[in-house]
Amino acid sequence: MNTFIKTAIFFIILSTSLGVFSQSRTDNIRRKLDSLSVDMPGLLQPVDLSVDGVTMNDFIRGLAISNNVNVAINGELNDVVENNFSGVKVIDVFVFLCDNHKLDIKVIGNIIVFSHYQEPSAVEKPYSPKKPDIRWDSADSLLSFDLQNDSLIYVSREIVQKTGLNILLAPDIRGRKVNGYIQNVDLMTGVEKLAFMNGLSFEITQDGYAQLSAEKTEKNTSTDNQKNNGKNTNSKQQGAEAGIEIQATGNSNRFNISAQDATISEIVSAAAGTSGNPCIQLTEVKDKITLQMNNVSFDELLPVILSGSSAIYKQTDSIYIIGDKGNQTLRSCRVIQFQHRSVIDLSKSIPEVFKQNITVTEFPELNSLIISGPELALNSFAEFLRDIDKNVPQVLIEVIIIDQQTSHTVKTGINAGIGDAPATTQGQLFPSTDMTLGADAINSILNSLNGFGAINLGRVTQNFYITLSAMESNGQVNIKSTPRLSTLNGTEATMSIGNTEYYLEESNNVIGSQNPQNIITKQYRSVQADFVMTILPIVHGDDQITLNITVEQSDFTGRISPSAPPGKVTRKFTSSIRIKNQEMILLGGLEEKSSDDSGEGTPVLSRIPVIKWMFSSRTKEKSKKRLSVFIRPIIIY
Repeated sequence: MNTFIKTAIFFIILSTSLGVFSQSRTDNIRRKLDSLSVDMPGLLQPVDLSVDGVTMNDFIRGLAISNNVNVAINGELNDVVENNFSGVKVIDVFVFLCDNHKLDIKVIGNIIVFSHYQEPSAVEKPYSPKKPDIRWDSADSLLSFDLQNDSLIYVSREIVQKTGLNILLAPDIRGRKVNGYIQNVDLMTGVEKLAFMNGLSFEITQDGYAQLSAEKTEKNTSTDNQKNNGKNTNSKQQGAEAGIEIQATGNSNRFNISAQDATISEIVSAAAGTSGNPCIQLTEVKDKITLQMNNVSFDELLPVILSGSSAIYKQTDSIYIIGDKGNQTLRSCRVIQFQHRSVIDLSKSIPEVFKQNITVTEFPELNSLIISGPELALNSFAEFLRDIDKNVPQVLIEVIIIDQQTSHTVKTGINAGIGDAPATTQGQLFPSTDMTLGADAINSILNSLNGFGAINLGRVTQNFYITLSAMESNGQVNIKSTPRLSTLNGTEATMSIGNTEYYLEESNNVIGSQNPQNIITKQYRSVQADFVMTILPIVHGDDQITLNITVEQSDFTGRISPSAPPGKVTRKFTSSIRIKNQEMILLGGLEEKSSDDSGEGTPVLSRIPVIKWMFSSRTKEKSKKRLSVFIRPIIIY
């Protein structure tokens, strides 16, 4: 990243400097022409002209002749001019030509000399050594470095100071620049690989010094070039002997390649040499393939030929490193942050084919996945993660629950009897009749009837009573609730409304045989009656929603005894429907009906019409409960 930032800053400064330099050059030309306009007024004359396919020489010469301007042309200015000017001064036309066609002028007296502009030669910046990027883990004795055109003498000095290993450099290699990338390797191995990557010879002296020299490079130049660069004739011959043909195209770093039953290592070496890409093969890939590819780059070739092998590659700056999949140096780590969905339990939904050779760790604090593995596998896995990072719809579910209860009860009858004590006349006559008549009230009624002719009904005892009942009741109860549930697509939403009742449970334990003792334990236990609704929404691409709905309602019934647990009745249904967004549906059918017609009376007489009302009491009761559920889903993005 530091290299990228430095490069970007360099190009910004360079482009800014070029723009400023170009502007200053144009201003300098205008000042020269302005100084001549006093002695040469033709420079200030406006002109109207239109030319097409005229050379620069003829255009400048014709413009100077028509406006009495002295010009000279140094060299051949053969650029074709196609311009249309109206009311433009001659001086502005000359400045335009110099700026757009890279011309320069020189003033000699009152003569303007035109010539091609020569770019000033760049001043080469002297080399300034930088501090090499070398890291030493003293706890595990592991060496890491990232070198890019660093001075060998400064690199060796930094390694000596940090590790304590003395390094001897041959006199003829002290001015060399070295490149390489190594991470967490043994000290001697790291120095040996540094020498190998830069074509140097490495050996350990008898007194324990690491010695680097250029002998290997001088003696085996062609061999090393075949292994590392593949740019010379010997490398091309090696590729030809292995059945590999490579032909460079007109595009930079692109080539045509064909191979017949050649090893991957041979193909990589030949392709790296032709394209000029530095490549390090830590292990030899002996898998053989046959291929034919045209106009391909080295970056496009590597994923293709390594995809089915046991090798992977990693690009560090401009260097390609190839090795076994188990090599930790070639593994990379990335943090993939999700923008639209949660990463919790996401790794369980990823197909195993994408997670081969890749370690996936959830990082909920940043809503990210930490993935590590071979670079090639990470690229395809990261692309898959970007494909599934889509906006997950939010579903708002509006629910209307209506519980309707109706009842109708009729109770009639006459009860007569003798009690333990005289009854008191009391009760209600209107709007319903529920009256108890004592002996005094009954005797008063009988006395009033005894005065009509020969009728004498007599009297009743003091403990006699009559109960009259004539009642009718109607009831209707509507209970309406409007809860709202909100959930993500594919996630269940649950609503529960419950009631709890308790009952007493006693246990009697007898302890001991000679002197038994009864221990009575009382414990209150609970019984739950709930209304539970579970909805699973699944949003489709055509603005429709599938709802998997489960509704369960439980109610308490009467107890068989005061301490017994209450009875319970349960109603349940499950439904799966598909509706459009913001449409409402009705789910009903949970209906409970009950009917009770009971009575008691004098045998035979209680069944005779009309008379039965005097000799019986009856109770008729009807009730109905109906549950209706309205559901309306709304998709929210």
